[in-house]
Amino acid sequence: ITIIIFIYYDKPFIKTCQLFFQYFFQYLPYMFISMFITCLCPIHVKFNRDDIKNRMNASSLSVKSKTLQILFASSFFVLAIWIIFMLIYIGYSSVISGKLHIIFSKNEMIAVLNSIIMAIIAAGIALIVSSFSPKDEAVSMIGNIIGLGSSFLCGVFVDQQFLGSGVLSAARFIPVYWYVKANNTIFGRSGETYDITKVFEYIGVELLFAAFIFSILFLLTKLNQS
Repeated sequence: ITIIIFIYYDKPFIKTCQLFFQYFFQYLPYMFISMFITCLCPIHVKFNRDDIKNRMNASSLSVKSKTLQILFASSFFVLAIWIIFMLIYIGYSSVISGKLHIIFSKNEMIAVLNSIIMAIIAAGIALIVSSFSPKDEAVSMIGNIIGLGSSFLCGVFVDQQFLGSGVLSAARFIPVYWYVKANNTIFGRSGETYDITKVFEYIGVELLFAAFIFSILFLLTKLNQS
């Protein structure tokens, strides 16, 4: 009798754990994009102001050194936020499973890798927005527009299987779409079946988007300096 009760209880429990794993990673693009734009943009905009720029140019530091220091600080911030989210994941999954959850499954490791790439892409988007020097009161609005817009179009809030073909065709030009596609394939949700080859293909597309975004950022930085 005890064994039967345990099995009956364990099935919904396992399903709850799986749903938590899936949806935690599913919502990360919105969180990353909104947070990075809201937090990074005001700082970089201030560094781009003429008075601050003139003071920095008057110092003994070279332009290359100053740029590297700013990029290092931004990278540290992005890494810190990503680590905090991973610690939240470990904490919640430990509470759900009833034991410390520090040994990840293969699917979880791939999802973690996918989230790192998404964090890099979100940071690149935030830096591109900051290069246009938006006003402080407009930064949160821009973050919400980009974060919410890409999330609704790409299947973060509404599963991709419920989106129209026209919406999905447009979403292919947004990196969040490929992140969600990879996440769905990892966990076999939203009409996708697990296929490790397809997962890495989608992650590869994300890396191409990351390279494109940082190429645009490099060009904008050169234009601003000139």
